[in-house]
Amino acid sequence: MAYQQIYDHLMKLIEKYLEPHAFRQVKDAAGMTSFQEDDKDYLPPCFSQRQCYIDICKEAGWIPKKKCKKKSIFKKRDEWELMPHYYRTIEDFERSNDPEGQVADPIVSWTAFLKYWKDNFPNLVVRAKGEDTCTDCHKLAMDYGTSRTIQETSRIDALNE
Repeated sequence: MAYQQIYDHLMKLIEKYLEPHAFRQVKDAAGMTSFQEDDKDYLPPCFSQRQCYIDICKEAGWIPKKKCKKKSIFKKRDEWELMPHYYRTIEDFERSNDPEGQVADPIVSWTAFLKYWKDNFPNLVVRAKGEDTCTDCHKLAMDYGTSRTIQETSRIDALNE
């Protein structure tokens, strides 16, 4: 059950957010070879493996608790809290008489999650920030942004006169 939740969550991410390198698209359009000759599937840099794990835990009804606010070190799973209307056991759920309640699904450990990702989705990686553009493309983008800002400023100045 827990591994099926991981599979479903990662497949949702792949279907919705998978993206190629921008630099690869530029080189392919220009008829050049790709920057990176690999078969990796890239998630946007706003994702992380840790955040995916936390999202899966929350979908199962658990709220992971950290030992320290600054570090991403979690307490033992026995010390985690439950989402509202979730219960640890069937007996707790039956005693609660909560019509909206349900029993929290079992979850795997962080290391088991990482192993599952590595074994079953070896080509799925989270792209590092700024990794999708080469130096020349980055300079071009910065120049374009600067010239666009200058044009907009001069247009606003002309309107104000």
